Amino acid sequence: MLLLDASLHPWLEDRGPELTLLGFLDDATRKVPVAEFFLTEDAHGLFSAAARLFASLRHSAQLLRRSSWRFRS
Repeated sequence: MLLLDASLHPWLEDRGPELTLLGFLDDATRKVPVAEFFLTEDAHGLFSAAARLFASLRHSAQLLRRSSWRFRS
């Protein structure tokens, strides 16, 4: 299961504006496959992060298909 979280914070301290870190978290492994900074938490940021997530999943599936690893039934 993937969780989506957004956090508005002064990430750059006094060197820039407050940014929203929008990222996905894998609940099982606690790894963050995708995270990105945006000025606001909005649909544009959500769809952009989701597109990056789906692209990385598609790439992973292609690598598995080319590997010698196979499912056993």
